[in-house]
Amino acid sequence: MCTLGKSIALKSEVLGEERGIIIGEALGEKRGITIGEEIANRSAAINLYQMKLPIEKIAFAVNESIETVRKWLTEASNTNKS
Repeated sequence: MCTLGKSIALKSEVLGEERGIIIGEALGEKRGITIGEEIANRSAAINLYQMKLPIEKIAFAVNESIETVRKWLTEASNTNKS
């Protein structure tokens, strides 16, 4: 391969690596935000339940399904028993 060809191949490799890093960071950031939102919603659901709000209203407030809220509350209850 000539010097120009090597240079182009190296530049393409570097650009590909940089693109991969950017994509990886974006995916990691999105995943982190999603996890943070779930933790906040779970905490809010538990607090609202302790305030005696019905599960249906809690689900609406945290924009989750009733099944998900029930699961969170069950998990929180099991954690507190340990």
